[in-house]
Amino acid sequence: MQIEPGIEPGEAAVDDRDAIIEAAFSCLSEPHTGVVPIAAVLARALDRIADGNDGVPADQLAHWIGVAFEVIHNARSHGRATVLDSDEVRSAKGYLTAQEQWRIDRERSLAALLRRGRDDGSFPLARPERDAAAIRAVVSHELSRLRADGDWECARAAVVDFALRAVGAHTRDR
Repeated sequence: MQIEPGIEPGEAAVDDRDAIIEAAFSCLSEPHTGVVPIAAVLARALDRIADGNDGVPADQLAHWIGVAFEVIHNARSHGRATVLDSDEVRSAKGYLTAQEQWRIDRERSLAALLRRGRDDGSFPLARPERDAAAIRAVVSHELSRLRADGDWECARAAVVDFALRAVGAHTRDR
């Protein structure tokens, strides 16, 4: 969602940014003990983006994957991922718990999207919980292999293709 100076953001980018801001305010306004993990904000933002996308389930799934790639790409492009993946941060109290909660939240969000697609017949082969875990794992695997200057669009497209085939989606290309 990085917007270059002088370039008007697309409607989808503005909607995604708004969903992230709303998720942050929502998380911060709830009662909590201690800090609010960024993972909670991102998971809630992905939920809002998926829920707010009125497109067909195949488009929603592609968008969910695209947002996951964009968040990590932007973090790596600005050196933030290096800090978040440092030994010092990973060894901090609560890091592993927060990381695991983020994984659970992403899978829950994705499973809900897959369930909607299964229920309306768009994803006839979907097994929402299992497929969400598998798709999330493929996203994580592809992201772990990419460098900041890698072919992000090709990797994203490969994951979208895999995910749509896995759930039996019928798209214009198939």
